[in-house]
Amino acid sequence: MLKVLIVDDEIKVCRLIQCLVDWEALGLELIGFAQDGLTALDYVKQYSPDIVITDIRMPNYDGLDLIKNSLEINKNIHFIIISGYSQFDYAQKAIKFGVDDYLLKPVKKKELLQTLQKLITKHQVLKDNLSEKEEIKKQLTFTEKKLKRNFLSELLEKSTITADSSNPDEINKHYHCNFVRGNIQLLLIQPVIKGSNTDSRVYEFVLSKIRDTVAEDLSLFSEVISIVRSDYVYCLINGTNEEFSRLRKQLKKFRTTILELKDVIGDFRLFIALSSEKSDLSGINDCKREVRIANLNKLISGADLLEYTNIKPAAVRSEQIVDGKFRKEFLFNIETLNHIQQKILFDKLKSDIKSVSNLTGQLVFDVYKELIDLFKFSIRTYGIIIKNENLLETLMYDFFMYCSVDEVFDNLLQRIDESLDTWTAEKKLENSKPIRLAKQFINENYNQALTLEIIGDKIGFNPTYFSSVFKKETGMNFVDYITEIRVQNAKQILVDTDKSIIDISTQVGFNDIKYFTKKFKKSTGLSPTEYRKLYS
Repeated sequence: MLKVLIVDDEIKVCRLIQCLVDWEALGLELIGFAQDGLTALDYVKQYSPDIVITDIRMPNYDGLDLIKNSLEINKNIHFIIISGYSQFDYAQKAIKFGVDDYLLKPVKKKELLQTLQKLITKHQVLKDNLSEKEEIKKQLTFTEKKLKRNFLSELLEKSTITADSSNPDEINKHYHCNFVRGNIQLLLIQPVIKGSNTDSRVYEFVLSKIRDTVAEDLSLFSEVISIVRSDYVYCLINGTNEEFSRLRKQLKKFRTTILELKDVIGDFRLFIALSSEKSDLSGINDCKREVRIANLNKLISGADLLEYTNIKPAAVRSEQIVDGKFRKEFLFNIETLNHIQQKILFDKLKSDIKSVSNLTGQLVFDVYKELIDLFKFSIRTYGIIIKNENLLETLMYDFFMYCSVDEVFDNLLQRIDESLDTWTAEKKLENSKPIRLAKQFINENYNQALTLEIIGDKIGFNPTYFSSVFKKETGMNFVDYITEIRVQNAKQILVDTDKSIIDISTQVGFNDIKYFTKKFKKSTGLSPTEYRKLYS
């Protein structure tokens, strides 16, 4: 029998979980309770439980510490976390540790049973204790699911099927599906988790939950196939008119279940886009196009259930918004690096878009893509180098993670401004490099006869251009800069040595003692002799 340990700082919660399950009937042995993490860890060391059901938030030594340290003792322990709090950081860390599932307080009997049964099966597979018959059945089920998911994946990628798309019997024969004569419909489900730095494993966890839950909650349909693609779950459903009449009710139930994840991972929204119903799979291309268009409308409607059949064409096209005047101003602002005027232009763009009659997410996307293309044109035209090679691809990807028109264009403007600022700073640094080399050469050779021609030749500038750029970068003309370097070195020699003033003058590059004394006094307010007496 598998051994189970329950951990919660409230003993009544432990007792509740104990009473929810007929442990012996499941083949489980309840070995005890612990009300803190340290006591629980002692249980782990002494009794080696197979399953630990633990609260995530406990005083002193919490569930995360317990999970982490227990897995170091036995990596095969299965953990179920329970929580009655909105401890998002705790829950996300627990997911990263590899917990098997979570349950929200108050713990529901059905959910607990399902989770325990899943862990029992998982444990048996790990221990290779399944009977040959059960193993074959499991493999067949797995293979059928894989075949179905591959079938949907091919439909979405290639848009073609070899079997007769109007004959469900042929499809079932080739792909081990359960299609019936009726309708098909495609759903696109997208979770948008707040925070751009959400760990990819958290997204994977949520998407996996969505895929499995939607298949279960829509099991009333004759056939349900769901797969994860990128940051979406695609779900293909087939059934009779009577089954489709219950779709929205089941989707409401599904959304309620998934949104309970907020108590584990933090705030997020769940969008469900629906294509129109088709009579058979020959309409799959239209379904794909329709769910993508419907999903874009999350920017406009504020709704979470987005139906293609409710969308009307926008009153204008993208080129009427991003017109010649807009393009001219946009490009001029890029050329002059005028962030303020660009923001004014974008604010007007947002206002124009939101005033469009029958505004659609597709129109917003078309405008956004026009701006990306315009930005690409500008960086080519003005020789702007964007070090982030994936910036433009990232901008297109990010679009689908926004939930409002303002978010879309505010983030685009911010990314454009940041990339231009980075380029400007790097260009300024690059342009100043010859002057930095010139200053380095002067500091190393200040006691030599130096001219604009000599140093210009060293850095590859003609004397006139070098003189102009040098004064712009340093704020001093070439002669004054060399004189100041020589005076500064003379000051140090005066203090550190007993050399004569004339020798020091010659050493730092002055050939005329009177000229040296004049420049030294102009710089310091003292003659060389006075300076030595004062600071030696």
